Amino acid sequence: MVGRKQIHLKEHLSKNEIEKLLKEYKYYHKIYLRLLFIRMLDKGEELDNVCEFFNISVPTGYNWLNAYNEKGFEGLKPKFAGGRPSKLTSQQFLELKSMIDLKIDAGEKLSRKDVHMLIIEEFGVHYSLKRVGEIIRELGFNYNKAYPFLYKTT
Repeated sequence: MVGRKQIHLKEHLSKNEIEKLLKEYKYYHKIYLRLLFIRMLDKGEELDNVCEFFNISVPTGYNWLNAYNEKGFEGLKPKFAGGRPSKLTSQQFLELKSMIDLKIDAGEKLSRKDVHMLIIEEFGVHYSLKRVGEIIRELGFNYNKAYPFLYKTT
């Protein structure tokens, strides 16, 4: 390897421990792939070949190797970001659910547009109609295709 610094694999886990973790994390795809990656390096394969085998870039391979060398198995776990925070708080979602419940119990038929206007009036928050539909489903309400009005699920 000309021009590249060689990074060697530190032995945080024995071969048996790696095999045990592979069985345990079989259904956690990202961790499983990274464990296989470490196992192949542990067996003496070159990093470039292992990266090609897993169809990942060499810098990604070095990132995985460095994470494993620094933190052991914990370094192989993906670090998911939380995503964008919701415009409504969880308390506001509960309030919205109770408002919809009251209107339905009073015999009102609510469409997605009605809920959209309710959110704007009560909370001053603008969502797309698509997102309002998703929120309605998350709150436990459904639509009937022929009659797009809200009803309670049982």
